[in-house]
Amino acid sequence: MAADENEWLTLIEDSLLKSDIGDNSYNAARDWSPSSPLTQSHKLCLSDEHPFKDLKIGNTEDLSYITGRNVCCECGKSRKYYCYSCCIPLEMTKGIIPTLDALPLKVDIVKHKREIDGKSTATHAKVICPSHVRIFIYPELPPNLLDNKEENIVL
Repeated sequence: MAADENEWLTLIEDSLLKSDIGDNSYNAARDWSPSSPLTQSHKLCLSDEHPFKDLKIGNTEDLSYITGRNVCCECGKSRKYYCYSCCIPLEMTKGIIPTLDALPLKVDIVKHKREIDGKSTATHAKVICPSHVRIFIYPELPPNLLDNKEENIVL
C-alpha cells in the first residue's frame, strides 16, 4: 500500500482507532510495528500492557457483601445490584454504585430489539447518569437524529 492510502488515519483524533487484531489474523501481514508511521502517530492503539492505568477505578469490595437478590422499588422485580428494567440502583447499592449528574455530552443508545436488557451494557450508562443517557430500541430512533444539522452526532 502506498503511504498516501493511510494518510487519512493521521487526521483522526487520538485513541479513536483501537484494535485487538491477533497475530494470526488476515491483517498480520501489515506493518503494525511500534516504529511504523501509523503507530508513531499515536492514532492507532493496537495493544497496551496496562490499558486501565489512567482510569480511576473505585473499590468494589462492598459489592461482594451483597449475597442475595433484592426487589426493585419501582417495578418489584428481583435483581442483584441494579434494576436493568428501570435503570436504577437498588436500595442496597445506592451508596456503592457511582452516579453522575452530567456527562460531557448527551448519549443516545439504540439497541437491537432482541438484545437482552440483563446482558446489555447500555443499561450501565443509564444507571450511572440517567439525565444524560437515553436508550432507544430499534426501529425507534432518537428524535431529529437524521435532520438535526446543528448538533454533532457520533455513530
